[in-house]
Amino acid sequence: LKQLLQWCGEDFDGPIVFDECHRAKNLCPVGSSKPTKTGLTGLELQNKLPKSRVVYAYATGASEPRNMA
Repeated sequence: LKQLLQWCGEDFDGPIVFDECHRAKNLCPVGSSKPTKTGLTGLELQNKLPKSRVVYAYATGASEPRNMA
């Protein structure tokens, strides 16, 4: 993450595309589930690059909107 942030620079305003974003599941956990490291890292990346445009892409269907969190 540190190297990626250095490469982008603090004023990065380009796209960040999370392909296969289902790997970042449980960012907002329900019950005893825990967020994945991938999800936490993706959130940190977004928070540290607030001018970026973020796209979440995956082909797996979600049965409920909360499953996309």
